[in-house]
Amino acid sequence: MEDEDFGKVKNYALKLLSLRPRSVREMENKLSSYLARKKYPAGFLEKLIAELTRLNFLNDLEFARWWAEQRGRANIKGKTFIKKELQSKGIDREVIAEVLSALGTEDEYEKALQLAGKKFSKLALDRQSEQKLGRYLQNRGFSYDVVRKVIDSLSQRG
Repeated sequence: MEDEDFGKVKNYALKLLSLRPRSVREMENKLSSYLARKKYPAGFLEKLIAELTRLNFLNDLEFARWWAEQRGRANIKGKTFIKKELQSKGIDREVIAEVLSALGTEDEYEKALQLAGKKFSKLALDRQSEQKLGRYLQNRGFSYDVVRKVIDSLSQRG
C-alpha cells in the first residue's frame, strides 16, 4: 500500500515537472501541501525530493538558468527583478550570482532599450518623462547604470 501511495505522489510530482521546471523549494512546498491534503506520510517528501534530484529532474542551477532566460526574454525583466524572483524560489546565492553573470550587461542594456522604446516611443524626453522612464525601468529590475545609459541614448536620438 505504501509503495502504491508513493507512486501516486511521484506521479503528481512528475506531472508538476512536466508543466515547467521547478526549484527544489518549490517542489517541497507543493509536495508538502499535497501530502497533507491527501494524508500521505510526510516521510515521502524527503525520499521523493532525493529521488528527483538524483534523476536530475530537480536541479536548481538548471532551473535558475531556465527561469532567467524565460523572464529576460518573454517578460523583459532586468537582473535585479530576476534575482528577487530566484531568491523567492529558494535558489542559493552562489547559483543566482553564476546565472546572472552569464546574462551580460550589454544584453540587459538592449532589453531595457527595447522596453523603453515600446513604452515611451511617442514621448519627448523632458525631465519628467526621464524620471517616469527611470522608475518604469527600475521597477522591472534594471540597474541604475543601465537605466541612465538608456535615458542618455534616447535623449540623444530625440
